[in-house]
This record gives sequence, structure tokens and C-alpha cells, in this order.
Amino acid sequence: MRRSQMTSAEREWRARLAKVVHRREYLRGTLCVREGTCGKAGCKCTRGEKHVQLVLERSDNGKRRQVYVPKAWEKRVRMWIKEYREATDLLEKISRVQWWKLREREG
Repeated sequence: MRRSQMTSAEREWRARLAKVVHRREYLRGTLCVREGTCGKAGCKCTRGEKHVQLVLERSDNGKRRQVYVPKAWEKRVRMWIKEYREATDLLEKISRVQWWKLREREG
């Protein structure tokens, strides 16, 4: 499709998508805070102060997968998730435009 046949919004979305796609890391998932106990005698968790950890959660083929995210990695993991969501959001917007273009041809 030629740029001249695109709406200004579609051109903008495609340009933004190109920038996002050229970035290096993407990650699908949700960050969750988990609290738990380790069961060691004398540990703070036996007094009610639970251990707090950050976990990345996602579904693969219907199975829930989780991976521990160290505190030092939190900022970059959040960025990877943001990049993934931005890319999928832009793809959805572009797809919606194409859907309507196809639908108008059918009518």
C-alpha cells in the first residue's frame, strides 16, 4: 500500500511501530508481587513479615508460567513489557484500519 493511500493516523501508527520494532527487547507477560514464607525457624516470615518477590507471569499453550525477577532487573523488564504492549497496540490499530478498508470493498 502506498503512503498516499493511508490516513494520517495510519501513517503515524506505522511510523511509531517501525521505531518500536527496531528496539531490541520485547516481553509478553505481567509483573506480579508475591508474598510468602520460607518456613525457616527464626526467619522474619515466621513472625508475619512475609518475603516479597517480583514474578513475571505469562501463559504458554494454556499453562501458566512464572519466573522470578530480581530487583536489579525490574526496570528493564518493565520496559520490555511496555515495548511489547506498545507494538501490539499499534498492530491492532493498523489491523482495525485494514479491516474497515476490506469491509468497505465488500459493501
